[in-house]
Amino acid sequence: MPSNSTIQPVSQLSSKGVASTPATQVIQPPHEVKSNIMLQSLPLVVLMVFFYFLMIRPQQKRAKQVNQMLEELKIGTKILTSGGIYGVVTDIDKKDGLVKIEIAKNVKIVVAKTSIVSVFKGEISIS
Repeated sequence: MPSNSTIQPVSQLSSKGVASTPATQVIQPPHEVKSNIMLQSLPLVVLMVFFYFLMIRPQQKRAKQVNQMLEELKIGTKILTSGGIYGVVTDIDKKDGLVKIEIAKNVKIVVAKTSIVSVFKGEISIS
């Protein structure tokens, strides 16, 4: 009774009892997959660049300006604190980062140097 399957001689069987065949070819993914991944990541890269120029860079620029202003601070400079207090610098303690300001005649307060938000160019009437 003939069968449709072919019987291999024992000499052609591998050690596991399976007929040896030529090595199978590894199928490589198409090159379109790499470009597809790059195309999908493009919006993320654009978003990161957008946030850098819109938020991070201006904040760094402003911080640099504030640090420069605080370094140039000297006695007699008219300032505005973050609490809205106008005054004139009378003493600077660089070691502790404190500034003594006169807010009225014979009324002096000590504030943190970092609480100074701007140098005031106008007139301050201390009476």
